Amino acid sequence: MIAKELGNYGGTPDEDIPLNMIMFYQSIYGLRANKLSKFSPGCAAEGRSDGEYYKAYYEVVSQIKPKSDKTPVITPHIDRNWHIVSALPDLDEENQRRQQREIYRAFALGIICDLVCYSKISEGKYLYRLELNDLEPEEFVVSNGTPCDHYYEVLDALTINPVAVQTILSYMKEKFADERNSSGKLDFEHSYLRRQINELASIEYGKAGLSIFDVALLLKVSTPSAEFDKTVGKGIMREILTLIYEYAQTMVLEADLDGIYGKFVLEQFEMFDKNIDWYMDNWKDNFSDYINDLMRIAVSDIERKKLTDIYEKMRKIMKESSKKREARVLKSIGEGGE
Repeated sequence: MIAKELGNYGGTPDEDIPLNMIMFYQSIYGLRANKLSKFSPGCAAEGRSDGEYYKAYYEVVSQIKPKSDKTPVITPHIDRNWHIVSALPDLDEENQRRQQREIYRAFALGIICDLVCYSKISEGKYLYRLELNDLEPEEFVVSNGTPCDHYYEVLDALTINPVAVQTILSYMKEKFADERNSSGKLDFEHSYLRRQINELASIEYGKAGLSIFDVALLLKVSTPSAEFDKTVGKGIMREILTLIYEYAQTMVLEADLDGIYGKFVLEQFEMFDKNIDWYMDNWKDNFSDYINDLMRIAVSDIERKKLTDIYEKMRKIMKESSKKREARVLKSIGEGGE
């Protein structure tokens, strides 16, 4: 009877169910934790705050540091690293992307604003440390438990240390707020972040006069080839541009914002183009594709803002730069074959 009367509705005979009994049940498929109000992250666009369980969870895991003896709470997971986005992806894709952007922003701010410093520990030994005013320097630890002594490891150290990420973001948020609230005229050209970018340098590589693009390209230089993920470098480049635009937005009239931002990006673009020879002189690896990726991100951003003159100048620089690099690579191949 089940097969005859209820077959079209999912009915299935079962020997374990008595003949005089019909059992009905309803199941819901595709239901995810981030769709349940208590488990979901907040969404400003929808006017929704963090869910009760979501908030409680992140209040705990936001205190977990890489070293157990420095952590005041017990992880809610079987594995103490499962709260880290690189170890176990977040249940909510947008929240995963937000956490990744925060890591990228903390990395950029740490490098640009000298919060993450390449400091001499002893003779011939340098480590990257988090150094904030009025706080003891904190030595970074990377995924394998060793100290952070290479540029690319700073990103790894931040990825496994959400506490340090939030410390940097909170510190800079307060510093930017103090700058806005200080007396006197504030303009982007003479702002704190602009001054820091003007002085951007790498002690590890002994190179001054760096641009915002070099922050992303140095990852390629520093990272072992087999481990380098250019999507991460591109994500950092996008986050740097977003950070600077949002920062300028707080002190520039809306009518002037895009123009001032575009002029700044062009200046950095030109500086970066001049620095490329330094990379080609010092490393055998071919950076050309990745350099084009970084340049293209900025060119596309300027195009979206309809800054036609600046866009055309940057496009011309990118094309000429690419041709110059191609010619250089071909020349080195020719010399190697002689």
